[in-house]
Amino acid sequence: MSLLEELTALINASHRDAWIRFDDVRGQAVNYGLIDANVAKWKTPGEPAFVSSLLEYPMATHRLSEAIERHLKPLGLCSATPLVSGVFIHQKPKIRFTTKRSEIELGDLLLVRQHFRSAVAEPEGKAFLIQAKSAAKPETGSLRGKEALQHKLYSNWTTPFTFPYKEIGPPPDGSTHWNFELGPMHHSASGVYGIVSNSEQVTGFPDDCAWAIGAASSVPMGVKPSVEAPDSLAEIMEKFLLGQWGRAWEATPATSDHWSSFIVRCLEASLTWKPYPVQRQGSLLPRRRDAAHLLLGLGQAYDHPQYRNRAQDLVEAWSQSFGSEGQGEEPPSADVGWEFQPPRVGMSVLYVATYGDGPLSEQVPD
Repeated sequence: MSLLEELTALINASHRDAWIRFDDVRGQAVNYGLIDANVAKWKTPGEPAFVSSLLEYPMATHRLSEAIERHLKPLGLCSATPLVSGVFIHQKPKIRFTTKRSEIELGDLLLVRQHFRSAVAEPEGKAFLIQAKSAAKPETGSLRGKEALQHKLYSNWTTPFTFPYKEIGPPPDGSTHWNFELGPMHHSASGVYGIVSNSEQVTGFPDDCAWAIGAASSVPMGVKPSVEAPDSLAEIMEKFLLGQWGRAWEATPATSDHWSSFIVRCLEASLTWKPYPVQRQGSLLPRRRDAAHLLLGLGQAYDHPQYRNRAQDLVEAWSQSFGSEGQGEEPPSADVGWEFQPPRVGMSVLYVATYGDGPLSEQVPD
């Protein structure tokens, strides 16, 4: 089975898992304490559940990690056990434009990729944002109100914005507003729309994958914006893992690099989430953030000669000591509580890191 086929199966399995849990909660609403809920109006799991399952299922089953190791090792991209970590937090962070008081979500999910090469000082990094929408077809339809404002940002990442609730903090250069134009590569690669099928049976989506990806484009004044998603998330994920998709970012960014600084801030914020911020019973999502912490540390330590040849040893040591906790440990104990609320920082992140001799940029799919 190819990497594309494995990723498609994994994404579709996460989609089915969201429906299974949805049907279970809907069928046992009273047992879950949802006495006043109008269950008859529940039609689909909804975007947050689909995003949460997309993060949870691959890590809880270890299948994403195993697929990465199996397919990237022959390419020289995975000499040690890959690190796969993630965290889900709903409706964070909020942003505000300079000319609008309305607040919108920056995105539903940030995907972060790092690759460490032996004897190379700086790790390679790629990242991109996904704004999720659920629909019957791989398209958003006309976007209005706050959704149209969000489209404005995704079609033009030079638009300045702030984090009014300080989830991420101010830009590192002292500017009053963040501007993702400031950073490596062209800003158009910063984020895309992810359309997830709102039906249990996936039909009409590219590659028969439950998630489709599409970029936003500017529209003339007076025209309602919309997004079509012609690519499957499985195809995009394959390119992302190989380093062919996403926007480059630096692990030790300059103060003028807003994009890379944002990525680092999000990873640093995830380290503070010790108990996993779940609000749903029976989650197997990981609680430790050591994966991101270790790899950030490695990226910053590469400038020191004594660490340049020890990256693989450190990665393997982490895998042996914390691998099970970092990729899907047992559910939190009762004393953690299912109503734990995360701090007002960060956003949902899926983080993947590998170590190997080969560079990301020269690898191509079969």
